[in-house]
Amino acid sequence: MGMKSNSNHFKGTNGSKKGGLLKLNIQLFAAKSMSKTGMKLLNKSSDIKLKNIVKELYRPGATKGDGGTVAAIKYEKKTGNLVGGKSHIQKGIERMRNLERFLSRNDISKKDRKIASKLYKDLKKALGGK
Repeated sequence: MGMKSNSNHFKGTNGSKKGGLLKLNIQLFAAKSMSKTGMKLLNKSSDIKLKNIVKELYRPGATKGDGGTVAAIKYEKKTGNLVGGKSHIQKGIERMRNLERFLSRNDISKKDRKIASKLYKDLKKALGGK
């Protein structure tokens, strides 16, 4: 029952190969989830733009620290090694710009402003600002 292995392809119960690898890849991708810290921030955020920033800062499958961009930046600066083959420093700068634009709005809740301010300060500190 289920999927049977046949060299590099998978067959469904009806013997067809169609879609087997795609289904497997989707299942593997779905198995990677955002870190607890990222999920907590995502759930506390109410503004869709802030939620999108949080999703960019805490990507599924992250392996360093709390799974956030700040942890990746700190790791890169400490070791000189890239995380996942990419530099997160530029990503951190871009997310800071996103947060600056978000924080310049007058229509955001106090809770969202607090979350965004904390994210901004953490990024700034990790990137060498004060």
